[in-house]
Amino acid sequence: DSNSALNLIESSSSVKSLVEFSFYLRHCAKKNQILMIDEPELNLHPENQRKLARLLAMLVNAGIKVFITTHSDYIIREFNTMIQLKQDKPHITKIKAAEGYSDSELLDASRVRAYVAKRQDDGVIFDTAAISQDDGIIISTLDDVIDRMNQIQDAIIWGGEEHA
Repeated sequence: DSNSALNLIESSSSVKSLVEFSFYLRHCAKKNQILMIDEPELNLHPENQRKLARLLAMLVNAGIKVFITTHSDYIIREFNTMIQLKQDKPHITKIKAAEGYSDSELLDASRVRAYVAKRQDDGVIFDTAAISQDDGIIISTLDDVIDRMNQIQDAIIWGGEEHA
């Protein structure tokens, strides 16, 4: 609760990264530019990863091409939410309002591309991930890990018994 100034060197790593990003947005960003970010989730709490994904979607809708590399299921799932919410269905309209999503954050699936790196004997290839307005981005490698972790947690909690 003090108004003491901190030097940038005294700030957290996420603040340092976001200062550069903020400078770009305020002074450099122009329509049709490409913004490239390697692992934007680094040092961000999951809730802030979601907020960053929403900001990136707004940039896309403002005409900036965004290219990211990520391992974050939170970011992918937030992109999926913004893709899936861009539909005119009564229940979706209610969800958008209840969760505070604006139209400027919603993504048209036809404007999104996702690729999954796969190691092969002769190097790495990039497979195109399936994307639809109904399902969002389908990246089974992330889902498989999360499903396995959930199975382990369920076994711990329920003593190995299957419960519905």
